[in-house]
Amino acid sequence: MKNLYLPQKANIDAIRPVSTDTRIYTLKPAKGSRFLDFSPGQIVMIGIDGVGEAPFGSASAPNENKLIIVVKKVGRLTSKIFAQKIGDILTFRKISGQAFPLEKAKNKNIALVAGGTGIAPIAGIIKYLIANKNDYGQITLLYGAKSPKDLIFRDDYDAWSKRINIHLCVEEPDEEWQGPTGSVTGVCPHLNIDPKKTIVYMVGPPPMYKATIDELTKLGVAENQIYLSLEARMRCGVGKCQHCSCGKYLACIDGPAFRYDKIKDEGAI
Repeated sequence: MKNLYLPQKANIDAIRPVSTDTRIYTLKPAKGSRFLDFSPGQIVMIGIDGVGEAPFGSASAPNENKLIIVVKKVGRLTSKIFAQKIGDILTFRKISGQAFPLEKAKNKNIALVAGGTGIAPIAGIIKYLIANKNDYGQITLLYGAKSPKDLIFRDDYDAWSKRINIHLCVEEPDEEWQGPTGSVTGVCPHLNIDPKKTIVYMVGPPPMYKATIDELTKLGVAENQIYLSLEARMRCGVGKCQHCSCGKYLACIDGPAFRYDKIKDEGAI
């Protein structure tokens, strides 16, 4: 019988600092382990033996044979991960939950909305869409962070901007910031999108969801065109702890990606 809790091992291959409390980690499978194929929006459980594990959205594209995760130091596990060095071992378990249904957006425009570390799984989607650009229409990214130094994947924006439209905003600008100030919600009314032909994929802190969805629907985007991730509610990843219960759904089994009109009355956001 397969043990749902038995993890595999991965080596830390690269560490890219973002700010004092946020880093980007690239993981490669250790000897005897392998990364399974996954779809953008699915979650992987990352941990350290004897410490614990937590869910992370992968910023990797499918078939890269590496995992790219964003780690923000907020507690015991993430502090332990920050203490690890290149070559050290982390554990991983692939979660087989529902990814963002990118096939439903073929031949349509896509708006990607991210807040904070929610850019991680969105980055995986961006890589996939760029690699399959002929299958999709206009792609727009709306990404907000606390301050300019908290914007993640800054080194990738120039390459992304050659393929997609990028809108960045911060809540606490510095002297050099020239973009919009405030939350992503305030930028939504200025987006140049065709609401009837646009599918929205959204990842960020739950408080961002409702206000942003309200603005998108004002633009004419239907509720059944909006998908969001509830990965922040997850704990065990296999439907046992019930921590991610959302009415009749479990985020780790039925999600984490949900269509908004199906989840909006389940007390999830």
